[in-house]
Amino acid sequence: MCYSVITHSLECDARPVINDGYGEIVNGYADPSPCCDTGSRNTFFSNIPSAMRCPSHGCCVVTTSFRPCTVRYLCDEPVQFHLYNRVGRPGVQWRPLPVLDWTFQSPPADKFFYPRVEPVPYESPEWRYALQILTEAGEVIRDLKKVTARVRDAIREKSWAHIREHGCCYFRECPLVKELSRLQGEKMELARARAGIMGKFAYAKWMVCHGGLEGGRAVSGLEMQSPDNPSEDEGGC
Repeated sequence: MCYSVITHSLECDARPVINDGYGEIVNGYADPSPCCDTGSRNTFFSNIPSAMRCPSHGCCVVTTSFRPCTVRYLCDEPVQFHLYNRVGRPGVQWRPLPVLDWTFQSPPADKFFYPRVEPVPYESPEWRYALQILTEAGEVIRDLKKVTARVRDAIREKSWAHIREHGCCYFRECPLVKELSRLQGEKMELARARAGIMGKFAYAKWMVCHGGLEGGRAVSGLEMQSPDNPSEDEGGC
């Protein structure tokens, strides 16, 4: 597939992410996330020419380049891929995150003045579908982790409320014991759901990264990460 590479130079960290179960990864294939209204308060961003004004962000200058593929005559419409660069106030840093498929981030180092745009290798429909499965699974894992974090916070809050009210008890008729039991069950269901979708993510990752499909290329940015939340112990009673 041919690619339309859209580079966003913006102040807010509005990078869309997926999660592989171990940490977040910037997803350049996703539609841009909304950002704050810094642009409306900043003279520089408010005076951006219309040709360079980003339709998704108020504090953003956008540029576009084209990356043809090796079988350009077969492509109906280029795939949009988004890159994100931080500009604005010095000293404000974004979280360091791996980027899914950083193939498009820069021209070859030995082509500084007049970079030759290398064509993108051919991508079969089966490979594109596997990549779609991977990004969709990563979005589900991301959302499940957010819900799990809220449930963990609720368990922690109810546990301390239980202790404050009458210490640890195990009476089944205690309203707080019932609520804690329900939340623990919900947490276990979420863990099972996440384990299942992580298996789907791992299979799709093998397909797009390790030559599991013909007519594809290796996707970078999916190296194994360390757990972003190694402990889920709740404490309390």
